[in-house]
Amino acid sequence: MNDNSLPDYDENGDDPLSNRAAARRAKRESRRVTGRPASMRRKTPGMAAGGEDSGQSGALPSRESRTPLDERPAQKSRTRKPAGDRLSGERRPERAPVRKRREPMREPEPKRPRQTKARPRIEEEGFELRSQPDGTLHRVKITNKKPGEKTIRARRQVREDPYGPGPGPAIFPSAAPEVGAWRRIERDLRRGAVDDRVGQSAAFLSKTLGAAPRVAVILGTGLSQAASFSGGKSASFSEIPGFPEARTPGHPGIVRSVHVEGEPVIFCEGRVHYYESGSMADAAHAALTFARMGVERLIITTAAGALNSDYALGDVMFVEDHINMMGDNPLFGMNPGSGPAVFLDVTNLYERDVIDDSDRISRRARMRHHVGTLAAMRGPVYETRAERRLLTNMGADAVCMSVVPEAIAGAYAGARVTALALIVNSALDDGGMALTHDAVESEAARHSLALKRLISAVIAR
Repeated sequence: MNDNSLPDYDENGDDPLSNRAAARRAKRESRRVTGRPASMRRKTPGMAAGGEDSGQSGALPSRESRTPLDERPAQKSRTRKPAGDRLSGERRPERAPVRKRREPMREPEPKRPRQTKARPRIEEEGFELRSQPDGTLHRVKITNKKPGEKTIRARRQVREDPYGPGPGPAIFPSAAPEVGAWRRIERDLRRGAVDDRVGQSAAFLSKTLGAAPRVAVILGTGLSQAASFSGGKSASFSEIPGFPEARTPGHPGIVRSVHVEGEPVIFCEGRVHYYESGSMADAAHAALTFARMGVERLIITTAAGALNSDYALGDVMFVEDHINMMGDNPLFGMNPGSGPAVFLDVTNLYERDVIDDSDRISRRARMRHHVGTLAAMRGPVYETRAERRLLTNMGADAVCMSVVPEAIAGAYAGARVTALALIVNSALDDGGMALTHDAVESEAARHSLALKRLISAVIAR
């Protein structure tokens, strides 16, 4: 072996290459140890108790300085020490485990057999308990009634009403009435009261006016000047027994007897509208009263609003048909089997001869006329734009708040009916002009004398 192949040793006799390798290993080990927590760092035998290396920094101990495994001290046991007194260090005595006291087992109670026999009958004074098939008891009153004998029940006693004097609770018969019987009875009584009112009014007017007229005229709002004929007697609505009182402005509420073309005629200045009392009986009272007095012709007038764009203020429309938008009529609630039949055919309600002769009658009165359909609204408000369009699409030419109840009542009583509608305003959308009752009344009064001539021509034909 050459001398060059031998390793070079330093003055201590160590291999320099091995020392450099050991230094590199120690450097790596130091980096690994410093990156870990203190609790996880591995302590090498070459490190002092304070954490610093006693020899060279970062150098591992030599192989000769390492302690053999058999000479190392035994590691401490990690078992938990028994709990003791922390201050004195004495060990607490162990307690004996507590055993739960077991209760003696009870034997299950034997099931009681279900009673299948009938329960004993418990009798009381005047009553007894009878067993039913389902096992329940029913309390039954003991009577001496024989089989087949009917039980007579005592009538209910009349008790004092806490809200005032009265007959007490009603006692109905054993047989229940059919559905609607009580309502029919109530309507018959009401209809009887209406007939009594009509009879009282007719008797008073016949005695006061002293005439037997064949024609009666009912005037609308602001048209009282059409009754300015000479002669005759008059009576106000408040004087006539059973006659409803008119409260709408433009309706004086007077019944006047005059002569037109040598014939006695009754003029009713004003009317009672349906919207005033909400009663069709009041709205039709005048027509029924005049029919009871023997009137054969009934002429009804009204101040109406135009729905037809061809109509102008001051024109008159002869009504040939109507559309009842009031939701009621004077025959509603009457007994179909009493008096004249309530199934009235209103196809030709308005007198056709007058309509056919309307051209000649209007020329004689010097008025522009039309023949059309009248729509009757309940009122008292005027129609909205949508309602006007609806009525126009339905075929109405003018609209009012009357005429229909009186026309139906007059036809029911057997009178011939003629209806005249004086156009006093336009119900069309004319730029947003407000409709007022004062304007209706003043416009009707302005054309009332022309309507007077027209009524005279209708009566004289």
